[in-house]
Parts: sequence; structure tokens; C-alpha cells
Amino acid sequence: MVFIYKDGKIIYVNERCKELINYTREEIYAAGFDFISIIAPEYRDAIMQKFFQHKIGVEVEPYECTFIGKGNQRMECLKCRR
Repeated sequence: MVFIYKDGKIIYVNERCKELINYTREEIYAAGFDFISIIAPEYRDAIMQKFFQHKIGVEVEPYECTFIGKGNQRMECLKCRR
């Protein structure tokens, strides 16, 4: 799954990401969509730290997290950035 997060919102999601989290593109791209809400609570602080590091140019090693899709299904993911 691939998504691009910029300036507090998702600006791109591929078809697989949309299928896994079970939201439509319209829902994901909507101004009020809270990206943080699809990250499992136990990972939110760490993910936000990684996003901040990446934003300021720090190389971020791959890491694991869990996403929560519509209907509360949980998906374990490995974030890989090259």
C-alpha cells in the first residue's frame, strides 16, 4: 500500500491502500479526514516523531506500525522508505 502524507493530510493513495483501509478516495482526500485516526493508538506518538524527522530531512529507518481501517480491522504494516 502506498500513500503520500503532506501538510497534515493525505494527498495520494494507491488502490491497494484504499482497499486495505476500506475508505473511498473521497473520504481519504476530504478536508476533515484525520489520518492519525487510522493509526493504532499505541503507534501514534512514534509515527508522528518519524514524520517530523522525515520532514526535516532525517533519514528514517523502516519501522512497523498498525493501521486501523473502517470497521476497526487492524493491519500490521512495515513502513519502508528508500
